[in-house]
Amino acid sequence: MEEENGQFACDLDVLLGYDDWSEVPDDWSEEPEAAMPRDVGDCRIVFTLGGPGNLRRMERITVESSDGFDMDVDRLYTWAPAPNQVGHSVAEVEDRVNSIFRNSKSWMAAGIALRRVPSGEAQCIVRYVAAPLQCANVSNAAGCTTGPPGQRLIRMVVGTFGNHKGLMHELAHAFGQAHHNPKPRREACPSVMGGPVGIWPTPSDISSTRRWAHS
Repeated sequence: MEEENGQFACDLDVLLGYDDWSEVPDDWSEEPEAAMPRDVGDCRIVFTLGGPGNLRRMERITVESSDGFDMDVDRLYTWAPAPNQVGHSVAEVEDRVNSIFRNSKSWMAAGIALRRVPSGEAQCIVRYVAAPLQCANVSNAAGCTTGPPGQRLIRMVVGTFGNHKGLMHELAHAFGQAHHNPKPRREACPSVMGGPVGIWPTPSDISSTRRWAHS
């Protein structure tokens, strides 16, 4: 993996997770209440950009998540699917990504609305591409976030389609230039920025992102 000048190249393990993780903590509930703010100490996500980064402030509203929970949001990040997808139609990408972005366990738990808008208005474009993916100086990346702050481009290899951890990981790069979770911290501080397979943003991820977004 490599981070350079706002470009983030992510290998498969850091994007999707590590299979050899010892144990996922028992208190990682499926309910959104598990992602409410708490003291995170040194486990916080580190962002290059000062808060709220590329997020937009908005009046607090309550919206329904894709899995049926009422969520309070007061920050906005807009996205659109690219018109040129590999392996899936634009409609399939829009449907799956929108469902993941609007899940109660996504960054919505940190108060961030992730809204689908026309591509010309989007702050972030999501595109699935064929492997191998060249990103910065990495020739076989699984995910890649590049582009100017006004419209970031998330590219992910088509084999990761539907993976929520990978999308949460790349989104944090896109809206705040979040750093990868350093290897020495991964066991003590699992995170979507480097952690077990299949996780959503952890309580520490949510708490630190909420604090950053409201700073």
